[in-house]
Amino acid sequence: MIDTCAQLFHARRNMMLNQFSKADATSIQVIIGLLFL
Repeated sequence: MIDTCAQLFHARRNMMLNQFSKADATSIQVIIGLLFL
């Protein structure tokens, strides 16, 4: 489960870096917030 979340996080982060948008940035912030809640 944790590995899957990590892979998803890295995939989303790579997408954000390749094609940055406020929506992706917000999604990343939400995911980080949930992980470190």
